[in-house]
Amino acid sequence: MQVFFYASLLAEGKSVRVVVRDEQKASVWKERGAEVVTADYRDSAALQVAFTGAEADFVMNPPYFYPEEGFPETKEVVKAIRLALEAAAPQKFVALSSVGAQHPQGLSIIGSLHILEQKLSQLSIPSADLGRHPLP
Repeated sequence: MQVFFYASLLAEGKSVRVVVRDEQKASVWKERGAEVVTADYRDSAALQVAFTGAEADFVMNPPYFYPEEGFPETKEVVKAIRLALEAAAPQKFVALSSVGAQHPQGLSIIGSLHILEQKLSQLSIPSADLGRHPLP
């Protein structure tokens, strides 16, 4: 889904900057005309550099399919994303979420998205959680 969204923006002549963890995965984005930043998702300073100057940011948790109890990996990533968004101060951001993420427990892996929603909702930047509510 994200590939389609970014490809559409590039086709419209919009500037797109993507953050990848692995430089080897950057070539497909570079070929499409995107600016690529390599950063560890837990590094708020690197994410701030990537987010700075953007009109809007699209953020997401990398999936941890076998998370430790209490989601410590997710909490570390979400903290870095939140700090980076606060410092970069984009006009708006969108966070990838899921149906059910509004519930605080009983979610299994979706619990990581609940954490993302809760922490990022504390920012004063206009935002939306993509995929949170089921379609009518």
